[in-house]
Amino acid sequence: MVMLRDDVCRSPFCDAPIRHVDHAQPHRDGGVTDFTNASGLCAACNYAKENPGWTHDATPDVLAVRTPTGHEYTVDTPPVMITHADVVAPLQSAVTGARADPSRAGPSPAGPSPAGPSRAGPAGEHLGDDRSPPGRILSMAEHLLRSRLVEFPVAS
Repeated sequence: MVMLRDDVCRSPFCDAPIRHVDHAQPHRDGGVTDFTNASGLCAACNYAKENPGWTHDATPDVLAVRTPTGHEYTVDTPPVMITHADVVAPLQSAVTGARADPSRAGPSPAGPSPAGPSRAGPAGEHLGDDRSPPGRILSMAEHLLRSRLVEFPVAS
C-alpha cells in the first residue's frame, strides 16, 4: 500500500523510483510500524536520512524532512485513491460481462464525466468508472486475475 500511495520517492526534492519502504521516525527511536509512519523512498534518500542531522517527521497529512543545514521541506501525504473494490468490481464486470454493482455508474459512452477526464491508463484500459486507477495499477490487478490469486464467480 505504501508503494501505491507514494508512487515515487517521498522526499520532497526527489522523484526517483521507490526502492525502500522504511519508517519515517526510526523504529529504534520509538517510531511505530504503521501506514502513517511509513515512507516509500529511493535508496539514496533512505540512506541519507539515516545520517546525522537528517530527520523525517510524518503525520497523516504531511512528511517534513529536515536537512543537516537546518532547511525543512514538506510534502503532502497523497491519499490512497484506490480500494480493493475499485479494482475488483470493474474487473469482475469485465470478466462476467455485467456490472458487479449497478449503483456505481461509470461515465457515459459519449465521453468523460462532467467532473473531468478519466485518470485511467492508455486507451483500452478504462475500467468503466471515472475514478479508475492509473494503468500501472490495472496491470497489477490484471496480473492478480491472471495468476488466479483473485477469483471471480462465473455468471451462468
